[in-house]
Amino acid sequence: MAIGIQPLQFKTMKTTINILFTLLIVFLAFETEAQIQLKFTGTPSVSGTAGAVGTKYTWSNVGTTGSTTIKAVIEIISKSSTASLEHIDQSSTGSGDAWQPIVNGSQTSGNCWSMEFRVRFYNSSTNERLSLSSFKAQGIDIDGDGDKLREFNRFDNPASYSVESNSYLTTTYSSGNYTFKGPTSVVDGIDLTKTRYIVSCLYSNTDSLNIVLGGCCDGGSCSTFSGTRLHSINFKNAVTYNDPVPVTWLYFNIEKNGLAAEITWATATEINNSHFEVYRSGNGLTWEKIGSVKGNGNSNSVLEYEFIDKNPLVLNFYKLKQVDFDGKFEYTAIRVVDFKAGKITIQGYPNPNQGQMTLDINRESTADPVQVDISDIQGNVILAETFEPNGSQNLIMPLDISAFRNGLYILRVISGQSTQSYKFTKF
Repeated sequence: MAIGIQPLQFKTMKTTINILFTLLIVFLAFETEAQIQLKFTGTPSVSGTAGAVGTKYTWSNVGTTGSTTIKAVIEIISKSSTASLEHIDQSSTGSGDAWQPIVNGSQTSGNCWSMEFRVRFYNSSTNERLSLSSFKAQGIDIDGDGDKLREFNRFDNPASYSVESNSYLTTTYSSGNYTFKGPTSVVDGIDLTKTRYIVSCLYSNTDSLNIVLGGCCDGGSCSTFSGTRLHSINFKNAVTYNDPVPVTWLYFNIEKNGLAAEITWATATEINNSHFEVYRSGNGLTWEKIGSVKGNGNSNSVLEYEFIDKNPLVLNFYKLKQVDFDGKFEYTAIRVVDFKAGKITIQGYPNPNQGQMTLDINRESTADPVQVDISDIQGNVILAETFEPNGSQNLIMPLDISAFRNGLYILRVISGQSTQSYKFTKF
């Protein structure tokens, strides 16, 4: 069925509407610019059998945030049957500061092998999990073997990513995760100047990230041999793109507003920024451009933008494409909003609050569990809880958010086929 696109409205807001929100944005802008650099040097300690699922590798000092020393633990979460880990961090070649595992494998045509890792950060002194305000994880030298093999890196739930406008990498998306697959051509060594083989993923306010590394066979069976499939994940050295993208993002959010989808985003800096294009998909695979919003050229101030999709689909995937005056561009991460039938109402009190809040949730279904998650204004999930059904349409839930930083948050409630969002402020 063909779907007609109706006229859409947008507006650009150059100033914040209240003092609290201004302070929040300034704080976020500072964190966005002050990205933490991490170095994986030395030999990590090993807990478990090397190369096996569940094994953990620990670097006691990968950097600092303020006066806190950061410890990193990398755990093997899963691996395909034909994948093997030859080395957790090969530092004798490539970049000595990057994390450089060698993941080998073999497969038949059209199939891939992979190994999934979780990188988690801790306070080195207290061993408590440590949320980092802003850092980049960059996949370097995502290439092939000159024949049938194509390496890939998958980064789960980044805030945004950047590639060259003429990148060799093929990008696919699924459930918040982005896979970047290289060509079959070869790059000698680990070269930060070969930017068409590089992706930079930005993470904000998180204590962990998952990365999947592997290879795929195109046009026939393929396999690796010792020392050849060196992956390089760089958390330290800034990649200088030949075609740099001129926007520093603060957030990108989607909310339901009646029967419309309200799309909001903000930038901390803009250089040569022509405009933003808004894209929508019903399946996360095929996309249509549904509108555009003019950029502000050059700016060092916080700028907010809004776009209203008055006629959304039932299930909607949205992403933004930022385009500069030279035609160079980057895409944001993807956001999802669902307009399936059903109704949920949410009240939270007090709002604003100082760390204690009560949720009053009403829903049509009494048989489905209730999933509650809370995200910061950049879209990072801070808390997720599931409550089993109790036979009542009305649920009263006390919520302890005393550990949260002061600021604006978005609470989402999912029950059955229904989803609803609610904004609140902790001060």
